[in-house]
Amino acid sequence: MSHWYARAAQALLQKTLSELLFEEALVALPCSEGYEVTLGSSVRYQFSAQQSIWGQLLIEPGTVLRNEQQASCPLQLLVDAQTELALTDIILANLIEETANTLAADTRLLEQRDGLSAGYLADLPYNAQQAYLDGHPKAIANKGRMGWGIAEHCAYAPEHNPEIRLHWLATRSEHLRSGLLRGWSPEMLLRQSLNDTDLEKVARQLGGDLRGWQFIPVHPWQWQHKIQTLFAAALAEQSLISLGELGDAYLPQQSLRTLGNRIRPLALDIKLPITVLNTSCYRGIPARYIEVGPEISRWLQSLCDRDPELCNTHILQEVAGIHYPQAQYQQISASPYRFHEMLGAIWREPVSQYLKEGQQAVMLGALWQLDNDAQPLLQHWLQMSQLTLSDWLQRLFDVMVVPLYHLMCAHGVALVAHGQNITVILQQGVPVAVSLKDFQGDLRLSDTLTPAHQELTSSAFQALDRLPDSHLIHDLQTGNFVTALRFLSAMCWQLFKFSEMRFYQLLSDSLARYKQRQPQLQREYERFDLFQPQIPKLCINRVRLQLGYDDSAQRPQMLRGRDMRNPLFSTQNNELSI
Repeated sequence: MSHWYARAAQALLQKTLSELLFEEALVALPCSEGYEVTLGSSVRYQFSAQQSIWGQLLIEPGTVLRNEQQASCPLQLLVDAQTELALTDIILANLIEETANTLAADTRLLEQRDGLSAGYLADLPYNAQQAYLDGHPKAIANKGRMGWGIAEHCAYAPEHNPEIRLHWLATRSEHLRSGLLRGWSPEMLLRQSLNDTDLEKVARQLGGDLRGWQFIPVHPWQWQHKIQTLFAAALAEQSLISLGELGDAYLPQQSLRTLGNRIRPLALDIKLPITVLNTSCYRGIPARYIEVGPEISRWLQSLCDRDPELCNTHILQEVAGIHYPQAQYQQISASPYRFHEMLGAIWREPVSQYLKEGQQAVMLGALWQLDNDAQPLLQHWLQMSQLTLSDWLQRLFDVMVVPLYHLMCAHGVALVAHGQNITVILQQGVPVAVSLKDFQGDLRLSDTLTPAHQELTSSAFQALDRLPDSHLIHDLQTGNFVTALRFLSAMCWQLFKFSEMRFYQLLSDSLARYKQRQPQLQREYERFDLFQPQIPKLCINRVRLQLGYDDSAQRPQMLRGRDMRNPLFSTQNNELSI
């Protein structure tokens, strides 16, 4: 067994055990060794752990025992716990494959980071840095990529730092759905990826004139495995014209399907469907938001431009979107959603386009990333900033959490703001702004109409979900607090000896200062109360355990566990000392 595989397996075992306990899929009881999980398979796991302010058991590395022997295999844990997890043999077998894929990718990440310090990783440019990040902290099998083998991982996965060249299609089809930001044209989008030589080649293929054509970039895996077969009729009839593999090389970001231009960092990012099951769903692009995506992102930026409270919040504009349906699946309304999301693209501004001198963009998920020696990247940014951790966190909360809460209270807009779709802008290591992106399905409106809602066109307004207050607030609590801050506060406690109680007291103070600045929103603070005693626990891993791997017409929804004690409530009532 390789050194890196053994390390990756042990880390994934600890994460799997910790997250399954957090989601109440397993139960741990105190014992002389710390904690123990006794399973119906006559297997007992024991480990040492500290309990976080969220009630999660943070397992100490290297302490997990299986029947009093050193445990090192997350796949065996799934087999041992089959009864408790209520897994059928079919679901268990698929879960083992998905977890094994994740383990292989995690092993590659450790190899990739070998010899690289936290400081080196922290200084990397935005796109390059993502090749070294661990990924989704909540999802156990966060790199499952079902259907990919080693060759596909090497060719297309971020941890392999690949160069991806896109396959291009041209169409004039009336079936196409598209949206375009004012001032842009299909040819301008094409020029974001192709040089003059490539453009001349395309023009010759299309009879010498690019006008009137729409262009669809296709991920090479998608072209090989889906488009050539399922869209064969459209290609044969030349409703779709294959232009071949053209243009600049791209680098995949953490989400797999969003690609950054390796040659021209200021060129638009491109988001493409890849019909593989990864993390929680098949990674396609729904048609629902395509035509209104540019309008919605422009509207959000307009809100930020006019509202002083949002002056350090920038929206990465969706410049264009395009969707081409498959003819037969379009006639089957309840067919699996993955068949309705196979061919399309979204062009989006890169964050590098807005960086000022001395600024750096980092994905929110990088803030709790460690190097191979368990040193946090955050330490490097702290040293650069010359701030205490307390002051640094206050700056982060002021530029990230407060704007998200203000959007909700002042404008009735909520974002599921997790580790991938928030980018933190650092100036000499200090958080000074955030960029927000990816609003297709992660942006919702309050069901109470606001003046901001009335600025949207009817089509854009109808495309967005409208939720009651009690649900809308979960987007901030679950999307940001539980999915991001839970891991940042735990890392600060374990590695910086910074109390989690103090962490959330700083967040409480930041929100209090905001409320003092905006007293006219008092009724909204009562509607969207972040200081309630309990908040819901939504469980991403239990969805996979329950629903398995069968097809469905809709994307899966998270399951609800028991409510959790709210750390913000606890800070106001001096309940905890963690």
